[in-house]
Amino acid sequence: MSSITLEIRLDRQQAEAYLRWLVSQYEQVMAECWYDDRYRHTPTGFRGPRILKDHPHIVGIGRSARELHKRLQECGL
Repeated sequence: MSSITLEIRLDRQQAEAYLRWLVSQYEQVMAECWYDDRYRHTPTGFRGPRILKDHPHIVGIGRSARELHKRLQECGL
């Protein structure tokens, strides 16, 4: 599998707003999947990993949010 690297330049206000948006998107899509009948009988502790396996875009949202949060902390923002 090949990797894709993105580089974006944001000012502080843009970065903080983008991070808030990423977090809200992650929470929203995870909640939608969490309560989906498809995962109703998934054993405790396996629901989250199964959702992430079935929906790789959610993993991308989470990774983007974590990296952005990390960069904001490194910059002292």
